Amino acid sequence: MRSVIYYYSFSGNTRSVAETIAEFLLSKGDVILRRLKPVDEPGNFFIQALQAKRRACPKLLEESFDVTDYDLIVCGTPVWAFSPAPAVNTLLQKIQGIENKSVILFTTFGSGVGNKRCLEYMKETVSVKKPKEIQLFTIAGKRTKDKDYVFSQFKRLWPNG
Repeated sequence: MRSVIYYYSFSGNTRSVAETIAEFLLSKGDVILRRLKPVDEPGNFFIQALQAKRRACPKLLEESFDVTDYDLIVCGTPVWAFSPAPAVNTLLQKIQGIENKSVILFTTFGSGVGNKRCLEYMKETVSVKKPKEIQLFTIAGKRTKDKDYVFSQFKRLWPNG
């Protein structure tokens, strides 16, 4: 099985979860880990949160998001202002070749406020591209470095663990 994991991480929490998922998926086949990086990324968290709230879609360093050659697509983001990070908004809009594929969306969060709304928005945005299935999970910021916990949450989505 071929998998691709796209993620955006500002503080390192989402990156940590993405890397843990990659470790698990390596036992199932090939995995590509792709960090989403805006061309003109603001270094200020509050500016980025405001952009997230407006559902901004910045230009990213990587411009091709064709996932035709993958069986599983995973996408992770922190929750900012009830929304995905701006870089993830761009991915969700531009991703191609997702039809009849399995998709897993995940979030990392601090307080949990807005987490459900963020996941619902991501799911709604991806579902119009007709994937076979969309699964969701979430990891609280304080648990992102706990590999055993992240494994347990991700494995729940996997047939036969």
